[in-house]
Amino acid sequence: QRKYKGDPIVEQEQALRIELRQLHQQIEQSEDKETKAELYKRFFEKRAALREFLEALETSHPSYFEAKYKKERLALSEVQSKLTSTDRLLSYLLTEQEIFMLVIGREEVDLVSVPRPDRLENDVGSFHESIRTLNDVNFIKTGEALYGVLISPVEDLLIDLFEEERINLTIIPHGMLANLPFEAFVKSQTGSKIQYLLDDFDLSYHYSLSIWAKQIQNKKEPTAATTLLAIAPVYDKDFSRQAESIGNTSQKEEKKWNPLPYSRQEVESIAKLFRTKGQSTDVLLREQASKSAVLSVLPEASFVHMAAHFDQHEIPQRSGLVLGDGSYIYIDDAYSLDLNASLIVLSACESGLGAVSKSEGMMAIGRALLYAGAQRIITTLFKVDDRFSSLLMQSMYEKILTGQTVRAALNEAKRGLANRDDLPRSTWCSFTLIG
Repeated sequence: QRKYKGDPIVEQEQALRIELRQLHQQIEQSEDKETKAELYKRFFEKRAALREFLEALETSHPSYFEAKYKKERLALSEVQSKLTSTDRLLSYLLTEQEIFMLVIGREEVDLVSVPRPDRLENDVGSFHESIRTLNDVNFIKTGEALYGVLISPVEDLLIDLFEEERINLTIIPHGMLANLPFEAFVKSQTGSKIQYLLDDFDLSYHYSLSIWAKQIQNKKEPTAATTLLAIAPVYDKDFSRQAESIGNTSQKEEKKWNPLPYSRQEVESIAKLFRTKGQSTDVLLREQASKSAVLSVLPEASFVHMAAHFDQHEIPQRSGLVLGDGSYIYIDDAYSLDLNASLIVLSACESGLGAVSKSEGMMAIGRALLYAGAQRIITTLFKVDDRFSSLLMQSMYEKILTGQTVRAALNEAKRGLANRDDLPRSTWCSFTLIG
């Protein structure tokens, strides 16, 4: 899109996005109820204007629209050309009667369908619940059932007996599968020893095949000035946030956030690892981690680690990361950023959840950060104790700093924790790599 730089249409789009960011900031700073109500009204009017502008672009400036927004319809051969011999894409499609599984490798493409079990929805829900409640019996039962339905039919297509390296498996889930930690599926159990899908593959995820392809095509070299930006609001003072509900200024919500005392230790230990390797770091704690401060330095970092709370709101646009001044980084904020990050880690409870689109998968803040230029995102599917999450994160970064890929480092760190009886499974299977 560089060839459009300086074009009035680009400047008009940028101006609209800047106005939206400014209105967001004014809303956060305003304490007067009537003023804030008027700002919300202007914000939604401006966002509607941006949507109308983008819809008109397809007709008025088709080349620009296609370059920036049009979904590329790649031939499977083009997708395959982006893969190595150790890469597999596994894309799912759920219908009322069947489950379709598309396996794409560098040399072969296979489509497998199986009848959709009546118990699928119950097993997905029970699997989630067993991880949250530490119910080992239900975990094994539903983990084996899900492996049998979603992995066994394509298992032979995923494994290459002649390949010595571990296969990189990218899963593109659909519908209710979007919230599943596939790596925790149970292949077998011998005594107390469980063999997980994680043991056979280095896993990552993506929101859709079209976004995966677009990201591969638009991959850019990082130009970040800071190697690591580490953020931890900690919330250890009298921390609360009170805000008017959208569209109803007479109704208020009060949010109180539990302190995350180990989050400071988490980000400081990670920063120490980077400094030991001679890498530059920037650590923002407590009130330093304000919205204005975070947004000003985010574009400058190659690695971003945020140990924070995530507020999952029934109105998706109001879901966001809770910062040190009580403000949020909303999904809309994330879409408007221009990022250079190789990796952004959202070490925040349930930061990977969001609304599920039938055609394009999970609509979550991680998706917005990928759109904004981040190459990879790590988010979470469950609530995770900050005492334990630092174990996984520190192990992962140690491996990254020795030269391992993010995918290999995260999966190896997970395998190191997967069979520890003293840790809940959510410590490792909650964290999912996207990208």
